[in-house]
Formats: sequence, structure tokens, C-alpha cells
Amino acid sequence: MVIVKFYAGWFIDDQQKFFQNRYTPLTTDQSLKQLNVCVMNKIKVSLLALATIAFSAYAFKGVDGSITGKVRPADGATEAWAVQGSDTLKTAVSDGAFTFNGARAGTYTVVINAKDPFKDATINDVKVEDGKATDLGEINLQQ
Repeated sequence: MVIVKFYAGWFIDDQQKFFQNRYTPLTTDQSLKQLNVCVMNKIKVSLLALATIAFSAYAFKGVDGSITGKVRPADGATEAWAVQGSDTLKTAVSDGAFTFNGARAGTYTVVINAKDPFKDATINDVKVEDGKATDLGEINLQQ
């Protein structure tokens, strides 16, 4: 059986001889084999490009730091805030512990929102460096 292969979009590879003419009479087996080779080559190139883009995005991304701490009494606070200019991070206090992941390098003010009868706690000048964890230690809430 002979079929006519139509010149179509991204299946074309000008460097391969079977695509030199707009219409090429091929047998069904030849057509499918050539189509499969062309499609597989396009898929390989697309996956390579995607992998390159993904690697580049990861390689050039800065590694953020983190801020951790413990609140005493453990049930004395609900949430914590870290503020640096217009950059604000919020996290829950769970069993007296909190962690801010993804903190950019810089100096933060950390605010612990306390439950009654305790007062909110504020820690100024918390320095964060890329790729490092800043531990605030134990924060005792006052009544």
C-alpha cells in the first residue's frame, strides 16, 4: 500500500532526505518508521530542553535561610511573624515550637502572638544568612 505523506509543521526535518519534497510517496511501513524516528527525535530534544531549563532555574536560585525558636509556656502562643521591610512571613506555633522557612538574608523583627493572659513578645535584629538556620532559643512569655 502506498500513501502520500503530507508536509506538516513540526514533523519536518529539513536535514533528512525523506522530507526534501513536499509530498513523498511511501509505503505504510516506511512512513510509520520515518514518522516514529522524527517524533522520537523531537521528544528527545524537547526533554533535553526542559531538563536544561529546570536545572538552570535550580542552579541560579539562592538558598534561603530559616528562623526557629521555642515558646514557653508551650501553649502560650498561636502564631509567629517575621518582618523585614515589606517581606512578611507567618507561621503557626505548634507545641511551643515554630520555624520560618524561606527567609531571605537580612535582619528581621520576630513577633510572637501570645494567648491571654500572656503578652506578645518581640525580638528585634534577628539576622538571617542564606542557607543557614537562625535559632532564637527559648522565648519566655510574660504575663
